[in-house]
Amino acid sequence: MDIETLRLPSVMDADRFGDMDYFVRHTAFVISHKSEPVDTLLTILRYIPADSPRIVVTNCSPRTLPQLSYALGEELTSRGATYLVHQKDAHIAQFFHECGVPHILDASGVVRNGKGEGMYIGTILAALLGTVEWVVYFDADNYAPSALLEYILAMGQLFTSSSAGAYSPYRGRQEYPESAPLHNVRVCWASKPHYNGVTFTPQPQVLGRCTQVIAPLCDELLRAWAPENNQRLLASNAGEQGMTMAAATALRFSSGFSIETFQLLELALIGARNPNATARVRLQQYLSSSPHFHEKKDDAHIRDMIADSLGGILAFRRHLPPSLLSRVTELADELGIRLTRPATYPAIRRLPLARHGDLPAQFRLDASVTDVSA
Repeated sequence: MDIETLRLPSVMDADRFGDMDYFVRHTAFVISHKSEPVDTLLTILRYIPADSPRIVVTNCSPRTLPQLSYALGEELTSRGATYLVHQKDAHIAQFFHECGVPHILDASGVVRNGKGEGMYIGTILAALLGTVEWVVYFDADNYAPSALLEYILAMGQLFTSSSAGAYSPYRGRQEYPESAPLHNVRVCWASKPHYNGVTFTPQPQVLGRCTQVIAPLCDELLRAWAPENNQRLLASNAGEQGMTMAAATALRFSSGFSIETFQLLELALIGARNPNATARVRLQQYLSSSPHFHEKKDDAHIRDMIADSLGGILAFRRHLPPSLLSRVTELADELGIRLTRPATYPAIRRLPLARHGDLPAQFRLDASVTDVSA
């Protein structure tokens, strides 16, 4: 596995704008939304390239969905299609039932709550579009979405300039061979200023509260799997990241907040198992110059993230060194956290997608939506 931590000499390199045009037209943006204000979501969507498909997966209160659909349909004027899908939608539940993934459904027969589940839905819709070569994930709780411009420009350069990312011309939905390069770019924020509702307070460049706990464990595990690697992992819980579609469809997904840690370790394990394989597994940790302004979650939320992330590590229990397994258990005891392995979902390339090609069209928004009672 090739791990690189880097900055770019320039995120606006005119020599790469030709590649950037291709990149934005073949990149789907998946936005994870829950209860963020519609104005915040609209602002984020306006900073996404006009020619890119964008997929908003929301787990908002069902009674607010018509207003959300109306607002997006009224305000969006981009050339790229916009899709809005509710995590609890009955058509999505039926899709998983037919595809043999019933364990993603809760007792009431709809998709479980959880960020990982939402990302799984968004990535499946992106794969079904049939033209997507890259998928980028953003969270909706971003108070300064202009930072997304830097992330997009940087990912465009990193993906299109790399042989691990250049997999074109697009050869058709799910036609990436098993040997296709797997490439993941994760954004490391420059800083996370604290917002108290009125002003922003600068904070030094430190790892997030969850990442401070989880990243050292991932570091230790990576050294056990790949002793020759000396790169420090900085983005075990990266909310802003991108993948080649080959990677996004080859990796399994997991439930809840475990998703980012789980997929990082899944990628690392694939690389460790195939060190001499033709397919190169690549992780790039992009050191952003932009501060990241988002809602500061309470301690209970952070504990849930840590618990899910530790569970994501436990999902690889058979591959954990005994010393690391002991550390995970001891850490959970210290924090008063009950360890639970996350649910895991099949890699998208293993799903029978061919007969579900019309699924995205059911969630495409038309401009100037006028009926809010639908």
